Amino acid sequence: MIYTELDWNTFLRAIIPFIAANIFLMVLIYFTIVRSRIGSAYPFYATFISCIILFLSGPIINLMPIDNAKRWFDLVRNVLLFSVGMPALLYGLFIQAEIKIRREFFMFALVLGISWSALFIMAPPFYYHHLDQLPWPRLLDSITNQHIYLSQIFVVTIQLLIPSLFILSRPIKRYVGVLVYGVLLLYTCICIGNALEQWVVYYGGSGLTAIIWAWAIYRDIQMTNDKVKQHYLHQSSLAIAQYAAPLNTKFTEYYPDSINESYPFKEREALIETVSAARSGLVAGRVTNLLHALKSFSQHNVDTYRVRAKEVLFMLFDASIFNSGNAANLLERLEEKGQTLETTTSFKDIDKIILQEASFLAKLSGEANESPADTALVDKIKTYILSHYNRDISINDIANEIGASRSHITKTFKNITAQTINQYLIDVRINKSKDLLITMSVTETAFEIGFNNSAYFSTVFKKQTGKTPKEYQQSITSTKNG
Repeated sequence: MIYTELDWNTFLRAIIPFIAANIFLMVLIYFTIVRSRIGSAYPFYATFISCIILFLSGPIINLMPIDNAKRWFDLVRNVLLFSVGMPALLYGLFIQAEIKIRREFFMFALVLGISWSALFIMAPPFYYHHLDQLPWPRLLDSITNQHIYLSQIFVVTIQLLIPSLFILSRPIKRYVGVLVYGVLLLYTCICIGNALEQWVVYYGGSGLTAIIWAWAIYRDIQMTNDKVKQHYLHQSSLAIAQYAAPLNTKFTEYYPDSINESYPFKEREALIETVSAARSGLVAGRVTNLLHALKSFSQHNVDTYRVRAKEVLFMLFDASIFNSGNAANLLERLEEKGQTLETTTSFKDIDKIILQEASFLAKLSGEANESPADTALVDKIKTYILSHYNRDISINDIANEIGASRSHITKTFKNITAQTINQYLIDVRINKSKDLLITMSVTETAFEIGFNNSAYFSTVFKKQTGKTPKEYQQSITSTKNG
């Protein structure tokens, strides 16, 4: 029997990278399971992880007595990682960070990786001990080991370091930030390993990156599980609070065995979705649509309508508790509002309670979803508009000034304020114009607040206020004279 002693160098240089490869494999499996949550970044992450799994398997393959096969494997793993894997990782990070990247930059990173791979393939230092077995006729004799190592540092600086620092300078989700820090650690280990020819650092450091990514995934799973667990624990309490009113009605007659297809399911789900997404500006319209449909469904019977309204209230609070986790306070509020609803005797009072609570829960969802970075971004956008509303500014101008992509600022602003950037700009201009119209003409006011012509200004002003600028001036004058 033959025994082979496993020393520390072999363990760190071969076994640790192989363990890291298996951790990355678990990451890939998880990413595949939750690819709908990762979105369009998934195929790029999957490409990178597949390439780095092959790359990290190289050291342990090199320990096997398969000389010709392992030389080919060594070529393939390096070429795939730097010409395909790294550019894919770069593109995936930008997609998940919701930052638009010019296609030219991605193509440059791709061409750079392919160029380095070609240099690696033609470099004699890695083949001079078996030149007679080369699959190609000639090599670049002037290329040394140091050229390969230093050129690899240059390539990963372009592919990893600069893009990662750029992403971290933007407002991003914490989960994406952890992934980027893992990439920066990988970059650091590659550079140290190449510069000092310390392959233990080069390969062993990749294991730390895999652990960081695995930790990020664990935290993501844990947070999701905590939400589900909390939701499950409070389901029974929600049900009790829903029907805790002292003058409780017998509800069984309102919930038959078969589904009544005339019930406004679509309107109810639209309202719940609006409240959960914190789209406060849409709440009133969605409440009106649902309650109008519920009145018809209840045949304008106030007792039946009250029961259905309580059902809607229950479902709104149920969704809000799942999103915000503020169970104790929300359960108490739900019980209080349920008791209030039980004592109401008019459609108007019931409608008022549902609208108030839907608006309150939408605002609460917005506060739970807002991050300090998003709030700061919205404040910057508002500050820029308030400072430059009198100029002909566009969303692209705002994006360039803020230093964020057009898609990111429009999405963030809409999520937090429930209105678009253009709507906010119009509101600011119209509010400013009301003061100016007291002392200026319509044309002067239009140009003063950033409109190119007075006719378009008059159209927008009437749409916002219900009056033309002339009518508004006349109303101001008549008020003063009166």
